[in-house]
Amino acid sequence: MIEAPHRRLKTIVALGILAGLVVAAYFTLNSRTALDGFDPAAIRDERDIKVESLLELLRLDPKDYKTHGELAKVYFELKKYNDAEKHALSAVELGKGQNASAAFLAEQYLLLSKIYQAMGTPEALEKSLRYAELAAAADPTKTAPLKRKGQVFEAQKKGDKARLEYLKALKLDEKDPETYALLANQEFKKGKKKAAMEWLKMGVRRNPTSAIAFRNLARGYNRIGDLTKAKEAYERALALDPKNGALRYEYAKLLRKLGDEKGYLAELQRAHADAPNDARILAAMGDAELAAGNKRRALELYREALKRDGSNAALRSRYTALYNELKAAENKSAGADGKSGTTGGNGGTGADGTNGQPGGGSGNSTGAAGEAGGSAGSDKNAAGGGKGESTQGESLESGAGNKNGKKSSDGNAAAAIEAGKKAFAEKDYGAAEAQFRKALEKDPENADARYFLGRALEAQGKNEAAIAEYRRLLAQDPTHAKGNYYLGRLLYQAQKYAEAERHFAASVKSDGAFAPARYSQGLAQEKQGKTSEALASYQGASAADPKLTQAEFNRAIIFKKKGQYDEALAALAKSGNGSDVDYQRGEILLKQKKYAESKEAFQRVLKEKPQHYEAAFNLALSYHKLGDPAGADQVLSKVIRDDSPADLHYTYGKLLEDSGELAGAEKQYRASVQKNPGYFKGWLNLGRVAAKAQKYDQAEMAYRKAQALEADSLEANLNLANVLYKQKKHQNAIEYFEAARLKSNSKEVALPLAGSYEETQQNEKAAKVYQQFLNENPKDRVALERLGYLYYRKMRDKDKALEQFNKLLKYYPDSEKAAEYKGIVKLIEKQKAE
Repeated sequence: MIEAPHRRLKTIVALGILAGLVVAAYFTLNSRTALDGFDPAAIRDERDIKVESLLELLRLDPKDYKTHGELAKVYFELKKYNDAEKHALSAVELGKGQNASAAFLAEQYLLLSKIYQAMGTPEALEKSLRYAELAAAADPTKTAPLKRKGQVFEAQKKGDKARLEYLKALKLDEKDPETYALLANQEFKKGKKKAAMEWLKMGVRRNPTSAIAFRNLARGYNRIGDLTKAKEAYERALALDPKNGALRYEYAKLLRKLGDEKGYLAELQRAHADAPNDARILAAMGDAELAAGNKRRALELYREALKRDGSNAALRSRYTALYNELKAAENKSAGADGKSGTTGGNGGTGADGTNGQPGGGSGNSTGAAGEAGGSAGSDKNAAGGGKGESTQGESLESGAGNKNGKKSSDGNAAAAIEAGKKAFAEKDYGAAEAQFRKALEKDPENADARYFLGRALEAQGKNEAAIAEYRRLLAQDPTHAKGNYYLGRLLYQAQKYAEAERHFAASVKSDGAFAPARYSQGLAQEKQGKTSEALASYQGASAADPKLTQAEFNRAIIFKKKGQYDEALAALAKSGNGSDVDYQRGEILLKQKKYAESKEAFQRVLKEKPQHYEAAFNLALSYHKLGDPAGADQVLSKVIRDDSPADLHYTYGKLLEDSGELAGAEKQYRASVQKNPGYFKGWLNLGRVAAKAQKYDQAEMAYRKAQALEADSLEANLNLANVLYKQKKHQNAIEYFEAARLKSNSKEVALPLAGSYEETQQNEKAAKVYQQFLNENPKDRVALERLGYLYYRKMRDKDKALEQFNKLLKYYPDSEKAAEYKGIVKLIEKQKAE
């Protein structure tokens, strides 16, 4: 309640600043000649103007942590890292004091990590790593902090540690195409083109509906010089995200590289229409206009580019030279006939973008409920897929039939609505928007026009504007089923799951037969951890529309996670056919130890997708369980080749180890380290399976390799120490237990370290370790007992021994060893009395 007046005051000030700029621009423009408005010295980067506005807001409220955070982002974009650091640190400090959300703090930690990495000094890189770790701790479910850590490790020339972080990120989200790109980039740096391309191909296989995955694949092909395949990959990406201007610009540049200048210009124009504010595209459009002789239009485009990226020195130089040329021509013309503004070409090619064109983002081309890139926790990506309503290219008849829609009898409004619907069906979303706005001018209360306007805005990627229209629609008619549904979709995309759920529920209440709303309600509930409610929503969606098989698939995934395998299989039976369904079925059958059936399921997956690694691994595991290791090797030979990365062997080895197939696991781990001798996880797991098989000498060798790669690793030091202890190499074990203890004073570290000191007759050190552990864990029975016997039997300190056993009787009076402790106490007291 206290903050509201401040917010209102800051809004008024911001509007005042903006109004002042507009008024100044008006009076300036009215006094200019044709080129006066193009003076290079007068062009300011819009980000600098934004900084001034934000600083003005901070003068009103210096403790507004959100404004500090916003300033830090803008300064970072401007490469003013010291200013960015100052405001990001302020955002964190003030945010903590004002109970800022964990998401906000994590965002600032990531930004600070980027800032310090950009600074580049060894000290700054250490800070960068620390803040990436803080971001990971703030939200362990997110992949961004892990990828950030990996990038910092790469900057520190620690490639293996970077790779480990990237693989951790994949474990959290195996469909994230950017993680595959980071792994591929590591291989490219080593000159391993085949391995790099394998990672990029894997990214596409794991997420075949991701435009980013195909874009990354295209970049990879471009990097190795296979331009034909790069072109195909870009076209696949654009088919998935046709309104992504930045992506289309990359495609245009490839066409120019292929010698297709006409195609380059056509795609460049489309890219500009989709992303009219992209500085790179504006500059490229300027170059094209200049080459065509349209100097005035080129100057306009260069100016717009400089407003978005004022730090581009090369572009500013080109702009200034062209301005001087045109200014000289203007002055000469003015001296001849008193006129100005008559030079500069023919006015452009018409590709400059118009009002109503979308911004730099992509349009919404996903399926009914897969907008956020998948099925909200399911193992199957539901984006696209044709199982719901598609935004792109569909007609708008469904909106007009809304049960609660308020129609207007205004003939002019109706005509505009029909014209807008026609334009929408033809994918001319800008024209559709204009018609629906025209209809609302005629009839501001027309619910259909308002709804259709929201749809047209959404199709152009103008999500914030679409949300505003849907909210206006629902203010008129809160029960509008489609309005609630489409607003819910956009809120879901914005990760506002609770609010999205409320709107999906309102849609369901208004139209219970509308299956996509029920399905989307389940997605939002699942994102919030409401699995029981999600199961009911998915079931309702399936009942409303049996063809919406994704709902049953998502139910199956939830049942599988809960260990309700029979229910999961029953839901999968209603989920249709295909490799995704068969893969999940196979995994469940494996868990039920129905190996013959799981084998058949995974074989069907591989028939459809021969390079499906997980299916191949699980099929090989099924063969192992059926006593046919030769069959397993035959399956693997088709997916693991000589140039496959070590991680594939490791992944399959882990699967075998988890299922108890130690011999097979050892073989795969050994293959992983043969391919990559610096593969830490491979050596670590090779040591573990050898230790399980009581091959302690082999385990020691593997753990030593792992420890040499990561000397400060808790796991490597502890495992090596334990295997040395089992071989009675106690003095050697002490070295590694002590190294592990620097990371953790847990029971698993402290007690065997103390035991090693006892075995080497270093009793004082053993007692010290026990006591330090007991300071943190005063009631630990094992530590108290061992320390008591150490004092009594080896150190002959009856008083301290008696103290430990009395504590044991106090803490554990009903223990099965209570009688033993009482006997020791009596014996010590008797000996003391004598």
